[in-house]
Amino acid sequence: MLRKITFLLSLLVLLPFILNAQERAVVQPNGKLIKLKSASSLNEALQISKVKTLVSKPNSFTPSLSKTNGMPDTIDHKDIGTWNTNFGIFGQDYLMQWYLASADMKILSVGINCSDGANAIGAEVKLYKLGNGWTEELLKAQNDKNQGYYIAVGNGFLDLAPFADEATGGWVAHTGNPSPFVEDIWSDGGQGAPITPEDDSDNATYQWINMDLLGFQPEIKAGEIFGIVMKNVYQVLDNDNAHRIGNLSSGDAGFDGWKFYAWGRTTGDTATAGWWSRAYTWDMVAAVEITGNTPPDIADVYDLKGTLSTSPIEITATITDNNPGNPANAGVASAFVQYKVNDAADWTDVAMTAGANDVYSGSIPGQEPGSVVVYQVKATDKDGLESTSAFLGSYVVFKPDPNNNTLVVFNGQSAVSGYPQAYYFGVGDFANYDVRLFDHDVWAYGPLSAELVNHYKNIVEICTPQPNDYNDDVILTWLNASSSNNYFLSGQEWLGLRYSYADKDFAAGTFEYDVLGITHSYNDVSYANSTGQNDPSRIFAQQGSPLADSVYAHFTAEGQDSLQYHPYYELGTTYTNWIDAFDVVSGQAVDVLVETRGIGGEVNVQQLPAMTHRIYGTSNKIAFMSFDPLSVNTTDPYHWFGFEKYSFQNLVLDWFGVTSTDVETKTDGIPNKYNLTQNYPNPFNPTTTISFSIPERTNVTLKIFDMLGREVRTLINGSREAGNYNISFEASDFSTGLYVYSLTAGNFTATKKMMLLK
Repeated sequence: MLRKITFLLSLLVLLPFILNAQERAVVQPNGKLIKLKSASSLNEALQISKVKTLVSKPNSFTPSLSKTNGMPDTIDHKDIGTWNTNFGIFGQDYLMQWYLASADMKILSVGINCSDGANAIGAEVKLYKLGNGWTEELLKAQNDKNQGYYIAVGNGFLDLAPFADEATGGWVAHTGNPSPFVEDIWSDGGQGAPITPEDDSDNATYQWINMDLLGFQPEIKAGEIFGIVMKNVYQVLDNDNAHRIGNLSSGDAGFDGWKFYAWGRTTGDTATAGWWSRAYTWDMVAAVEITGNTPPDIADVYDLKGTLSTSPIEITATITDNNPGNPANAGVASAFVQYKVNDAADWTDVAMTAGANDVYSGSIPGQEPGSVVVYQVKATDKDGLESTSAFLGSYVVFKPDPNNNTLVVFNGQSAVSGYPQAYYFGVGDFANYDVRLFDHDVWAYGPLSAELVNHYKNIVEICTPQPNDYNDDVILTWLNASSSNNYFLSGQEWLGLRYSYADKDFAAGTFEYDVLGITHSYNDVSYANSTGQNDPSRIFAQQGSPLADSVYAHFTAEGQDSLQYHPYYELGTTYTNWIDAFDVVSGQAVDVLVETRGIGGEVNVQQLPAMTHRIYGTSNKIAFMSFDPLSVNTTDPYHWFGFEKYSFQNLVLDWFGVTSTDVETKTDGIPNKYNLTQNYPNPFNPTTTISFSIPERTNVTLKIFDMLGREVRTLINGSREAGNYNISFEASDFSTGLYVYSLTAGNFTATKKMMLLK
């Protein structure tokens, strides 16, 4: 049989090609269409840039692009999951990633991202339509399961095959599910398009296969599911990995791909051979031409995290409807903002009004302080097709406590409680993990505003793992408004993120120079050429510094080997070490030095400042550190200095004049302050009691987290009257270990640890 693909292999070089399309898009595993601006070229689809999650930091983009001359736009997958797994296939193994078609479409091209495989003999790519009762919900619910195979007696590969057209017998099911593979919709008599895998250690590019290689483009109807299939064509199992092909994968994207183990999960084991659904999503994409009618496209929904306003909040969104299948009837018929307050069961609709440039607006009614509002946008086109925004917004109506003159800002987190947020001001209590009590409010709801900061005299801004916002202008105006206002800024990446991680000089007129007293930045000094971001960095507290002398004294007295910065250990494996260093204005105090591992990515070992303090203006106290203060510990022996009463951040509070407070309770049993007490008993097995007090009616959440910061149970989520509460927590289905429980009541947050021992 003629194998067209073999003779057309040279056409697999990525070409800029022009097609007469109605609407171009890239389809992702969940069926989401990323519509492209160009209506005449696929080049826009073929120019892809993705997050470098294996060796680089979150949200930094590689300059390497797909191998085609393309439009300047890029398409990425960072909104689907964390792409940090190199998943391999060996000789005769397959990977299959499925896709739900949200509209009638033609498949123009498919892209494969090989993490490695330059030494492989080669691979083949083809497409299958899925069915036999398999739905998106069923496919997503499989996780890691041995699904089955087709009988193929005498084929030389354990007598089993991946598809019916290669089999001598029927489907052997291990889970009771039928085969999902209904029809080969793109191959040359079963043979897929041959490609030579290219090593892509930066996970930046796809290898694209043009469907026109076979003279047609597969057509898929809305609601149908198709799969991209890649095969390692090597004829034997190569245990030394010489012919392995790796695919970039995500373990949390949620659209579980399938792998065919030709030789079994262990070599030669028929019981584990065949198709397995795996809890990984393979990095494969499809560029498509939409041919049928599509629901309205909703984009740019206004993202509000927090507000002090009790007035109506206007929500805007860009809503368009093109209807490629029936352009004459294109258009948005109606649009609504849908919202819920404080976990209400049902949505409330507010009609949106069309404005210029397809921007629609509608206002959510004003809410009481302490309210949590969740919202989305829903639109219907003239054909009656509906869509809901992929974006689900949420904001808090925040009310500053007039008794609090300190604001703690978590600029980099999305919540005010949980781990690590509730642990920054420890007191060295490693039994109950109590923290310092001082009058303060907590904010993690987006950029700071003058309306907010003007309520406070002290602002502590912690940017971990990196800042979401830069608040320079607001802070500068606030400092200039009063000589008694004090500012503490901490966290890695504040210096680097805004300048694309390039070392930079700062002169008079910049916030860095004028307020922080910094003249030059050295970014990511933990990193030396290719490694270091998961390792600790040695730091040196300076003797005699008011913000570091206590750390120096205790470290010296205890005789540990090294004082170090280690977020990977203290905060969890999702946090990496991107500590920065800097130079300061002549004569300015230096509190902490860091030992560099590299400068500019190249090996360079020296000691440079990483914490400093100064007086701004006449008497504003300013402190800055280029690392996360909670992530400080020692080795040989281990000690968590970041949670001590003499930690750097506690010493800054002392310098600001912040005093500690006690929690009191009225004699009549109605508390006059919020409080969360230590659970009892502790340790426990399997039941313990958590007690808390609230002085007024407010919305309360009480949640349990594991030590990786994952929420594992919600005990309370709703409004409660003023009073004292005792909540029983039963953990018979939990594993032995430390857990965190976190209370949020209005603007009050508190967190404690507890130990489950079985």
